[in-house]
Amino acid sequence: MVFIRTKRIKYNMGVLCEVETFKDALVKCHELLEDDKLKNRGVEVSESIEKLRGFLKSLIDCAAEAESYEQLLTLFQRIEISFNHLKFVGFAGKLLDAVQIIKPSTARHRSVLKSIPKPLSRTGHDFLWSELKDAQRLGYEEEIVKATATFQLLEVAVLAHTKEERNPISTLRRSMGDRLPEEYFAELLAGWTAEDVLKINLENKGFDCDLIGADKERNILFVRPADMGDYDLKVSRRSERYFLEVQRVGKLSKVRRGNRIGKVKTTLKSHKYKGGSDPSKVLVLWIGKTPSQISQQYRRWFGKIIFIPDVKNNPDIEFEDDQIFLPSSLLDYSPYWENFKNLPQEDVVNFLKV
Repeated sequence: MVFIRTKRIKYNMGVLCEVETFKDALVKCHELLEDDKLKNRGVEVSESIEKLRGFLKSLIDCAAEAESYEQLLTLFQRIEISFNHLKFVGFAGKLLDAVQIIKPSTARHRSVLKSIPKPLSRTGHDFLWSELKDAQRLGYEEEIVKATATFQLLEVAVLAHTKEERNPISTLRRSMGDRLPEEYFAELLAGWTAEDVLKINLENKGFDCDLIGADKERNILFVRPADMGDYDLKVSRRSERYFLEVQRVGKLSKVRRGNRIGKVKTTLKSHKYKGGSDPSKVLVLWIGKTPSQISQQYRRWFGKIIFIPDVKNNPDIEFEDDQIFLPSSLLDYSPYWENFKNLPQEDVVNFLKV
């Protein structure tokens, strides 16, 4: 076994908290890379991930006896790094970032949490956050923190991986573009928030509701399955059942020319309307109360929730690529969310039926 001594590393003591909290965060980072945790994110354990786990374990063992940061730094400066773990030393900054994300009350931890409401605010749906149950809000906060820290750790593993290994986060990284991981994950949470708030309201009306689809467990997936599911919610009462696909609307405009003149258009990914052949599928378009990217000339539709049963066969609805075209009358006669919340079950069924 080949060993070398690490160079002295200077840490900004201002960003570090009580040493036991730091050590606990280091342990939690190691736990994020456990087989079952990665499996829940669709990631298979590779040789590089196993080596990174070994490196983190060596840091945990080294730090165990430290009772102060001075002792911790001294121990880290004396640690002997195996040749297999040598690559990870060069990415100490990214590893430290993962630790800072996990540690409560750090600026990095808070910045991750602050990313959650931004997608909701942009589409005018920030009011939904307060309509979640306390346990759901807490669960979302914990999930985005863990997912962001895990992503940082996997980036270290990928940077040090061999060419023969498959990169488990390559597709996810391309999807993120120039966004930070927490910004990308916050978009997912915003969609879940809309689904969960609608589910809560329907259950309060006496419907039986179940989350369906690949993300029903509310784990942020790094490797998404080929079949993500065609519906978000299954809504039932007695012998009736309806499958709902929920979409927040952040952009909206009227068609000014062509054969669709006068219709309202908005962005809608093609899988949202192409997926699922069940005639009881209902597309739910939810316009925010204060959307920043929709002109004030359409403010009469702000806060409306639109139900479109059997959307694929609706003669008044048209699709093109990733856009949907609706008659303005459909929006005019759709309920505002504040009114919908108080509707009895029978009235809601009328929106779900063809």
